[in-house]
Amino acid sequence: MSLQARQALGLVATLLAEEDWRSSASGALERSHILRTIDEVCSDAARSIRGQIQIVLSSPERRESAIACLRRLPLARGLDDLEHDLARVRCPTLILAAEGDPIHPFGYARRIAQRLPDCELVEIAPKSARDEARHLEEVDRTIGDFLRSKLPFQALTAALASRRHIELGETT
Repeated sequence: MSLQARQALGLVATLLAEEDWRSSASGALERSHILRTIDEVCSDAARSIRGQIQIVLSSPERRESAIACLRRLPLARGLDDLEHDLARVRCPTLILAAEGDPIHPFGYARRIAQRLPDCELVEIAPKSARDEARHLEEVDRTIGDFLRSKLPFQALTAALASRRHIELGETT
C-alpha cells in the first residue's frame, strides 16, 4: 500500500472517531488534499477510500472495528516483513494488479510476485478504464484461465460448480 493510501485510510479512521462523525466524515474526507491527490491518480482507489466511510454510515455497528482496522494499516511496514514468508509459500499463486493503483501499487505486486516461488503476475485494466461488468469479466476470465492451467479439469469443475460466473470451458 502506498504512503498516500495509508495516510488517506488513517484520515478515514480519525474522521470516523470524531464525535460528529455521521455528519462530518464524508465532507471532511472530500475536502482533504490527500483524497484529491489519490483521485487524480486513480479514481478507483479514491472510490474505495470513500467507501470505507459509506460502509460505516450504512452499518454504524461496524464503526469501532473499522476504526481499529484502519488505524493498523498505516503502521504496516510494507513488503520487508514478508520476504521470508513469501518464499515459504508452496502453492501456485495468481496476482492481479492494475498500473497506477495507489492502494495496491503495481510495483508492490511485482515485488511480491518475484518472491513467490510459483507466481503468475497479470496486469489488468483498472476499473475506471472500462465499465465494471467488463472489468469483472476480465478478472473472472483471468482467474479461470489460471485455475485451468494449474488444476485437472475434473477437480476444477467440482470445486467451482457453484461459481457459475467463472467460465469452465474444457481444456485439452
